[in-house]
Amino acid sequence: YIQSKRSVVDPNIGFLIQLKEWEEHLRYAGKTNQYVEVKKNTCTLLKAGEVPEYSPESAILFFSPTFCLLWQGQYCPSTQLELCSQIKTLAQKYGQAPSQSYFFSQQIPPLACLKLMYVAC
Repeated sequence: YIQSKRSVVDPNIGFLIQLKEWEEHLRYAGKTNQYVEVKKNTCTLLKAGEVPEYSPESAILFFSPTFCLLWQGQYCPSTQLELCSQIKTLAQKYGQAPSQSYFFSQQIPPLACLKLMYVAC
């Protein structure tokens, strides 16, 4: 019926953005939070419910159903940060992580960053 009345569909940009947000919400609904910790160039995927230890030498990548957070410790080498960034990019590329991402450095402890993000989102 709709095609007979309107042969061309041309939604506005706001509607397309809402569709994309809803698609991401549906893709990650029901998934749990996940941490990846990189310390001494070793990458560790933590089990559900496990929280990484705060270490100024580490980088932590946090995946929630709605955003990614990359945290860098004060003495974290750039190679570890780059490894976390590559993991995040691959996870997003293959639909295993949401596209919205944030970066925090050592001034704010990682769990405080998460609390800020949950308040903001």
